Amino acid sequence: MSRELHTGRPALTRGFTLIELMVVVLMIGIMVAMVIPEMRGTMEDASLRSTVRKIVVAMNVAHSQAITTGRTHRMSLDLGNSRFAIERKTTGEDRAMGFVAMDGSPGSTGELDPRIRVQVVRIGDDEAGKEGTLEQEASSLDRGESGANEAITFESDGTADPVEIIVRDRQGFGLAIRLNPVTSRVRILDRPHE
Repeated sequence: MSRELHTGRPALTRGFTLIELMVVVLMIGIMVAMVIPEMRGTMEDASLRSTVRKIVVAMNVAHSQAITTGRTHRMSLDLGNSRFAIERKTTGEDRAMGFVAMDGSPGSTGELDPRIRVQVVRIGDDEAGKEGTLEQEASSLDRGESGANEAITFESDGTADPVEIIVRDRQGFGLAIRLNPVTSRVRILDRPHE
């Protein structure tokens, strides 16, 4: 028999009180307030690392194409428009043009995150072999300058221009991409927070 018949009154169904619901909503609000700032930092870090990854892949493509084809290649950075492209040195009739865009290869062109600041630093011969971070900046271009372009050359013998590319997010955290001029190998270093 049902409970109604024994007591003469309907069975009570237990639910949540208004205070219990308010406590749960308050706890969710506190958790969201703690997580959102952390997610922002994570998103900035992901953008920074994604930009570094794109530049490293492009450098590796230029290096391998230079060795494979026996022709000088370069990675051209258009910092004003947040783009990069791999270009090959022309031969024969096209020699007057200098370099032309390399077509059809994955990773040969792309866009960089415009929220990430990119700076190219030329390293002098005496600085090229040193480890760690570079403090003396001989020549640098910032994305803030309109039309700022920089090119990093990769020779067919496996050598490259001695450069360090400094990549920073809006919060000042940064990574440096150090290119070894003798082996064209890339090394990623942490940069001090600005």
